[in-house]
Amino acid sequence: MMSHEHTHGTFGRPLRIGMLTDCFLPSIGGAELVVHNLARTFTGLGHDVVVMAPRSREPFADNLPYAVSRYRPMPARLGLKTLAESAALLRCHRRHRFDIVNVHKTYAAYSAAKVRRLLGVPVVVTAHGGDIQKDTRIGYGRRIESPRWEHKIGHAVRHADALVAVSSQSVDCFRRSWPSSDTTVAASRRCWRRWPSCKSPTREKFCSTAGTYGPKENRWPPGDVARSCYRKPCCSKRPCSKT
Repeated sequence: MMSHEHTHGTFGRPLRIGMLTDCFLPSIGGAELVVHNLARTFTGLGHDVVVMAPRSREPFADNLPYAVSRYRPMPARLGLKTLAESAALLRCHRRHRFDIVNVHKTYAAYSAAKVRRLLGVPVVVTAHGGDIQKDTRIGYGRRIESPRWEHKIGHAVRHADALVAVSSQSVDCFRRSWPSSDTTVAASRRCWRRWPSCKSPTREKFCSTAGTYGPKENRWPPGDVARSCYRKPCCSKRPCSKT
């Protein structure tokens, strides 16, 4: 197993990682388990993790190895969902002073994009399939539901410092839908084999993440991935605001 000194990467210290999601335990699904396993893995590597998630209707004692901050879920109409998620993120950021924010699902990432300048830290967006992919033949994907969702997801993608794709199909979708975006795309380890020439997340367009989100598949320490967000030509000290 990797030592904590190695996994802290170029920062040289544990990272304060904020993870924002609009679905979480006790609900069980792909995204919920990905967030849980990532938070557990990062905590095991010595990092300080706070998961920001909506309150559950079911009784659930957040007795987890990482911190969980619950916010009141709101409906999407009238921008209430965006307001609730943005407020929760800013509130936790003021308390914990995150080094990096990882948002799961691109429509939750829209909320983070609206307050990105106030955060002043890299925002990494993880897509989970249906929130980024679309197939009009079978009616698959949130983006085909309305122009409003297409606009919000596009806004989140363009204003992210890095994008994590959990499948090669999502990588292709990112590149087809937003070919002019210069945002770094990080592929999972299963996608990594398609680009064997990639050496480092600080130098290449694609970098490997946790793969199936277990500690054995960690390819790059989160500190190095976070550092790559700061090493953009347009801004050496902190993320820039794209237009």
